[in-house]
Amino acid sequence: MEIIQINILLCHKLKIIILEKSYLKRVSKKLAKIIDDVSKESGITIFLSPQFMDISPIISEYDIPIFVQHIDYVKPGKNTGHVTPESVKQAGCVGALINHSEKRIPFNQIENLVKKYSD
Repeated sequence: MEIIQINILLCHKLKIIILEKSYLKRVSKKLAKIIDDVSKESGITIFLSPQFMDISPIISEYDIPIFVQHIDYVKPGKNTGHVTPESVKQAGCVGALINHSEKRIPFNQIENLVKKYSD
């Protein structure tokens, strides 16, 4: 039996962030439908942070805010395998998790990302 773990982070003003782990059994697309329905019915903003491969289908089908699970402090260009903040924004995501406990980055990169991309 495979266990699916989802982290739910409560934010101020009744906003919820749901972060999907990277298990083989993905639930983001099913979860997006539930989030969309609950958000519309309750008026509570619920953010979803799905696995990367599910971002585009979810954004194209549902009207829920999407966070990526990680971004790299690199400029667009010769950075194969990195996730640039510019590409995340272009994909339609509203934000990114930075320095998650399971994806640590050096403090100077956190500082640079926040300075450059917070608005």
